[in-house]
Amino acid sequence: MKRAARFFLALTASLALGATSSCALFRARPPVYPSEERADGLVVQDLLVPRNLDLAQAADGDRVTLDYVARVKDGEVVDSSLERGQPAVFVLGNGEMPLVGLDRGVIGMRLGGRRRILAPPGLAFGEAGVPGLVPPDATIDFTVELVGLEPTDG
Repeated sequence: MKRAARFFLALTASLALGATSSCALFRARPPVYPSEERADGLVVQDLLVPRNLDLAQAADGDRVTLDYVARVKDGEVVDSSLERGQPAVFVLGNGEMPLVGLDRGVIGMRLGGRRRILAPPGLAFGEAGVPGLVPPDATIDFTVELVGLEPTDG
């Protein structure tokens, strides 16, 4: 009985100290959010939604700061703010971001959120692509994290 009591105390202490983070038995699974296909062909899927739902959501006119990775269909990275060490900063909905799919896909995100955005060619690099980098008519797979949000007053 002493051995069982010591085990119970050790387990209780481990839980109290958070030592179970590497134990698969106690690790919480993150939620899987459904993807949403919009009328323009843009597909968005939240990967991480901040728990604080009181945070403002990104909307047209807001200045956003994003870390992102852009991939083509085969998974090859064609652009990454993380590799450059410089996030993208732009105002939503005013044409400042030439990739319309990225601009529209960020709308509704909360600060600290992560999202996957699949931008069809017409909302990305178009028919021509980017010679030597993005093939013609390529769908671009963005993984973005909203790291800054300055909401418009009003």
